[in-house]
Parts: sequence; C-alpha cells; structure tokens
Amino acid sequence: MGVALPLRRVSVRSEPAARVWLWVTTMTHLFCSCASWRKMARQLVGEVRPRAKERDVAVTLTADRPLHVAGDPVLLRHLLTNLLHNAVQYNRPGGTVSLRLDGRTLTVANTGEPVRPDQVAGLFEPFRRLGQDRTGTTGHGLGLSIARSITTAHGARITTHPGDDGGLTVSVTFNDS
Repeated sequence: MGVALPLRRVSVRSEPAARVWLWVTTMTHLFCSCASWRKMARQLVGEVRPRAKERDVAVTLTADRPLHVAGDPVLLRHLLTNLLHNAVQYNRPGGTVSLRLDGRTLTVANTGEPVRPDQVAGLFEPFRRLGQDRTGTTGHGLGLSIARSITTAHGARITTHPGDDGGLTVSVTFNDS
C-alpha cells in the first residue's frame, strides 16, 4: 500500500543536476510505496559486482534488518546507485566498498585515493571531481550532486568524510517515516 508523500523543495539554482526530477516531485504529492532498502541494496550490489570485479574491488553489504523509507522508489534507487557506482569507480585496485544499513542510516564507504577534508564539500558541486585522475573516467561529476538533491528532497541528511586510509564514507540518515 502506498502513502502520499510531499517531497521537499530544493533550490534548483544550486543543484541543477536533479532539476527535472525535483520539478516533478516538488510540484505534486507522490503516491508511492515504501522502499525496502535491504532488498534494493542486495539487488544493486549484485548489479555493481561485475564492474567491481573488473576493477579488483570487493563489495560487501551489511543489512541485519529491513529499513523502510517512505519516498519515491525511483529516486531512492538512483540515490543508492550513484553512491555505489562512485564508490567502485573512485577506488583503487584491491580496494573495498562497503554498504551498511543500520537503523535509519545507510552508509557507503570505499578505500579510494586520499581526500583532504577541505575537498569534501566541493564534491557535491555539479561537474566537480578531484585531481587529474578523475578526469579520464566515465561519468560527468554529477553523482554526489544528484545524491544530495534526492536526499534533501526526502527530508534526509547526507554527510561525507574522508577515510583514515583514503576514500570516502557517505552516510544518508532518514527521518522516521
């Protein structure tokens, strides 16, 4: 059964990557079902594993219990897809990606190149990548910008911090549904 869910308005001036999605979702109330993060996470981890294997990156999922989040299932899937793809793409050979669902929070961490704390905020800007090594990869530098827009539209909070030995940890915390 679905729930009527008003998604929050997000400034499209500061977040153009999700302009079309957010225009549609903020102008109306969506009728959608609750998304089971555990089921979606298992499916997406399975989808990203071939690419991870090509890059010699191990992917793990820890989800002890289902996490249900009221929201647009398509946008929530895009959110998790973007986070997982970034974690694999911006990793190192022999690295790891871990996806953890815990309470109202999902966390994606990788073991990529070191990121200085002062560089983290800029990663959420559209078309922003770190260093020369990121300019030759696929994609357009929109993943984290889109993730932030989707998170904000769902009334959730996204936080990011550099890993101790490189890479990033991105956490999305949802309010009670």
